[in-house]
Amino acid sequence: LKHQNNVMYISEIVEINNYRNLTGKTITFNDTLNFLIGENNIGKTNILELINICLAIGKFAETDFMDITLPIKIKFKVKYSNEEIGYFEDNFDVDDSNSITLVAVQDSVDERINYYHDTPNQTKIGMATIRTMNILYYYAQRMPSKEVDFRKTSGSGKVLNYLIQHSWNNLKYKKKIFLRKQSIELSYST
Repeated sequence: LKHQNNVMYISEIVEINNYRNLTGKTITFNDTLNFLIGENNIGKTNILELINICLAIGKFAETDFMDITLPIKIKFKVKYSNEEIGYFEDNFDVDDSNSITLVAVQDSVDERINYYHDTPNQTKIGMATIRTMNILYYYAQRMPSKEVDFRKTSGSGKVLNYLIQHSWNNLKYKKKIFLRKQSIELSYST
């Protein structure tokens, strides 16, 4: 979770209800860089998967519910720059026009997540808006020979391809770059 100028980011997961082992937890993120460090089985991966499910997948699985008779409810705060005001249309937190507190609720295993602004009106936020938030979820396969193959669209290759595409799309000055196949050497060992 990295924040740069003009890039929105999750500043806090305010409330977690009925999701795996994270029920009752709150998580505050630094606006620059965050590390999740700790012993095995305390929820580091669950935090990353929670963010991925909320922002990219849009549906919790049955195994995500601590109690399948209760809904999963996640409340999180998104901060953004002045240039990004309006991303959520006229919705923003009253105490901070550069943030919005969103609630993601999935009432049952068979439904999808519904999103709304955390206000008395509970203004619905569409999944199309949520999905345009920039997220890249990468889970190590623990197979080093596959992880270091940057030509693939999984593992490290997925991350590298994303970074190249994102950088290329965000170039301020259009440049023509010509690469000759003969001048590029790719070497790695398996």
